[in-house]
Amino acid sequence: MGSVKQNAYPEENEKFFHFIASWRDKSQYSKNVRNLLTFCIINSLEKCSYTSKSGEYLGWDCRSKKVMDINKLRAEKGQKPLTPKFVRNVILDAKETILKELKHVLADIEIIQNDTNDKQDAKIEFILASALYITLAVKYRRILHRINFHLQGGRMRCSKGYND
Repeated sequence: MGSVKQNAYPEENEKFFHFIASWRDKSQYSKNVRNLLTFCIINSLEKCSYTSKSGEYLGWDCRSKKVMDINKLRAEKGQKPLTPKFVRNVILDAKETILKELKHVLADIEIIQNDTNDKQDAKIEFILASALYITLAVKYRRILHRINFHLQGGRMRCSKGYND
């Protein structure tokens, strides 16, 4: 019996999530940057999947392999297929969705750090909880550098080899 998340993502998104999980675990970025990436990726997961949380149930898109396999079995038994359901019009590409989320967060960090209002004392605290440990692919290093730069108060804190 498979897990609940089995076949929840298009094949390319699934491969990407596995790739970045491995890459993140090997990266030398600060804990804050890795936590920020985890947050951005988690915010992107549902937009990239065939599932949608609805109350206490998980809704499945009819384009998912899981639903197609169930409908095939139903047809073999002479049963009607499940009623077609689309959880969203477009299942987004994981790489592009995560990059967009990171750019949005970076813009927010820049706004906070450039705000000269003395009455505002912004502090961003990252708390590690139960979460997926995945990160962004190597081709997005530059945005990671910028996030790390801003999180360190404008002082670059990158290990050798991460400054390209």
